[in-house]
Amino acid sequence: MKLSKCQVARFTFLAGCLLVACETPEDEFKGTIPLEIKEVSIPESGQVNGEVPILAYVEATNGCFKDLKIMLRQVGSQHYLLRATSFFESSNTCPAAMVSLDTTIIFKPTFAGEYYFQTNEDPFVVYMDTLIVN
Repeated sequence: MKLSKCQVARFTFLAGCLLVACETPEDEFKGTIPLEIKEVSIPESGQVNGEVPILAYVEATNGCFKDLKIMLRQVGSQHYLLRATSFFESSNTCPAAMVSLDTTIIFKPTFAGEYYFQTNEDPFVVYMDTLIVN
């Protein structure tokens, strides 16, 4: 199939228009981003089927951060990850307001042994805690 110069030019022009239409201005951003958990408190010991409170605190620097969340996710049989995220939306300027979330997650261990908790992932400071369950 042979394309004429006119068809190639039209295709190039349309492709360029689509790329430009998909771009957002440099000072605009919208999406979910990770945040660094600043403080975490995990007890050193607990009981099988007992409630173990995990306290966590995260903060963001301005009012463009919304819907802060702290989640506990199992990444191995006895390895858990605490991670924080926020929806961030900016169209050039952000309100000068600190946004924070202080939460308690109830963890219920189902068997005796050692449980390992990692708080944050790279590039943030990573903390490791161990919970011994009897």
